[in-house]
Amino acid sequence: MLKNQKILKYLPLLLICFPLSSCTPEKAKALRIGAIQFKSESIACIDSIDNMRQRELEPVPRNPEEIREEFINNILNSSRILEPIDPLTIELTPDEQIDLAIDPYTIELTPEAQEKWQKFMDDLTFQYSVFASIYDDLEQGSFLAKDSVEKSKEYAGKLTIQMGAFANLIDQYPPRLLQHRNDVIDKIDRLQDEYTNASSSQQQEIRANAGSLMEQWQQIKSEEEKIKNETVKQCLQAAVMGKKLENLIDEYDQLDLDTINTIIAGILDAVGSIAGQDYSTLKQQSSDLIAQIKADEILVESAEIILAEVNKALEGRNSQPEGNNSPSSHTNDEEILAELRALMQTTNQ
Repeated sequence: MLKNQKILKYLPLLLICFPLSSCTPEKAKALRIGAIQFKSESIACIDSIDNMRQRELEPVPRNPEEIREEFINNILNSSRILEPIDPLTIELTPDEQIDLAIDPYTIELTPEAQEKWQKFMDDLTFQYSVFASIYDDLEQGSFLAKDSVEKSKEYAGKLTIQMGAFANLIDQYPPRLLQHRNDVIDKIDRLQDEYTNASSSQQQEIRANAGSLMEQWQQIKSEEEKIKNETVKQCLQAAVMGKKLENLIDEYDQLDLDTINTIIAGILDAVGSIAGQDYSTLKQQSSDLIAQIKADEILVESAEIILAEVNKALEGRNSQPEGNNSPSSHTNDEEILAELRALMQTTNQ
């Protein structure tokens, strides 16, 4: 009887300890679902950023006849080929001049810029893979599971800062379809040259072509906005996922399995809702997230370092050598529109 009384005395403690010890790996496994999803969202963000850069450098689609006609025009007017290039800094061989005549819009990046960007992308991908792998040893027991969760706290915070930084800074360094812009710019220059010796009937045709170029320019701007919106949206999804996952990790010890599962489901819903937001809402949300991070005394020092790294990467992602054949004097949007409007107004007189 006495023995049974002792068992009954300690039964509540046994009942408490058993669920905690048996459920700790299960809780961590549930948290691992969130970690894997955070990795997926982050990798998608990294891919989106890299795709944005590739879109900026992609050539304007041209059929063989257009390439041939443009080559003829460039060869007959060789000064145009060399116009964007400073002869004091760049000397082209005859072969290079012919290549340039065939494709005058190619954006040549410095090898250093390409190497730095690729290393930056590879390092980012590796970091998120390491974060998700922290949970790989959960099958080995509750103590290792607890260690994994503790270890993941610092990673989650820093990786969230990265995603938030991308979402916030892309507005400062938005996508620019460089070759598409240069194509329009070159056509504007051609029309302005043609107008000088044009007859009245030819001027009307030039005016119509200028209007077509304005529509083309507006399409480029619209596509750039679309790329920016999609990239910021994906990065914000990853940042929100990371921030909420970080909060969950902090409260992990006080939560039971059902609560963790409920919270993770809520996180996924919150991330999914971002897809339907307009850009102004995305921009405000990303700014708020960065403000929250900077207000965190523990993360603020890391935040400043990471923000500076992301800022440098985005700013220098398309660094070009001095004298590159990208007409930098025409990169201002308002300047290009002003030239188009002036051309249309002049030919309308």
